Amino acid sequence: MAVWSENIIGKVAHVVTEYHPDGLSVDDARTGFDGPILEFAEAIGNAAAAHGILLPFEDAHLAAVLARDGRAADPARRGAVVALADGRLGLSLGRGRTVESVGGELAIITTPEPGRYIAAWLLPGVAYLGGNP
Repeated sequence: MAVWSENIIGKVAHVVTEYHPDGLSVDDARTGFDGPILEFAEAIGNAAAAHGILLPFEDAHLAAVLARDGRAADPARRGAVVALADGRLGLSLGRGRTVESVGGELAIITTPEPGRYIAAWLLPGVAYLGGNP
């Protein structure tokens, strides 16, 4: 039985607590955050584990796994894991929206700046609506 990307997207989106208009406001919030930083990989790793897919819980390790085992994708594709230049990860929700870590919480960025994401991958072992490239 296939694990559909929508199952994982829904679990990640369910724990979002903030909304930001752009990536710069997320970057500012992270700079001013005093406490342990939630790595995005932990959120997607927990969501995937509920469906039997084991992924690393650290952004750097997940990025390495995706570079090796994931399929390259358009950063705007719903369900694509996106990478920022500083090594952080996020999840594209499609229609220009992305989930990223903001300190100890997850936030939806409603309009990320063009070029914010330098790479994107589809998760291995996951089926995507519209097919897998």
